[in-house]
Amino acid sequence: IGSALGSTMTEIDVPNARIGAKVIGQGEKIPVFGQAVGGVDGEFIMNGNVLYEVMAPPILSDISGAYAVSVSGDSMYPRYEDGEVCFVDPSRRVRKGDYVIAQIRLEEGGALLAYVKKFVRHNSSELVLEQFNPHKELRSEANTVHSVHYIALAGNA
Repeated sequence: IGSALGSTMTEIDVPNARIGAKVIGQGEKIPVFGQAVGGVDGEFIMNGNVLYEVMAPPILSDISGAYAVSVSGDSMYPRYEDGEVCFVDPSRRVRKGDYVIAQIRLEEGGALLAYVKKFVRHNSSELVLEQFNPHKELRSEANTVHSVHYIALAGNA
């Protein structure tokens, strides 16, 4: 044992990971929409202004039209926090209980408002969404709904 000390490595001495070179790639980027301050129910104007771009997460890298939004306010806390980024798959079918970005136009020619909420239902007469703070349901007439898109994941970008 004395002569072997330092000359051979035991199983516990062998590293199980190694720090490699920095990975630099040309992944797909997607736009992040939003604004610094949201409205009473966390809504923000969806006017097409891009805050910045982020790398698309793998789940969205091949999805045409994928985008992200920056959460504003605490209407959906603790699920989504102020400043967190929600990554959106506009092609995925929305089901009850999913978290969504709903875009609503309250008046003809008016601004398109976007909401980060929990999907309850959407039928020929209304869209119903749930928010957490304060807890309530938001109802919009069906003819004011521009889109309802699935939030695939969220986090800090």
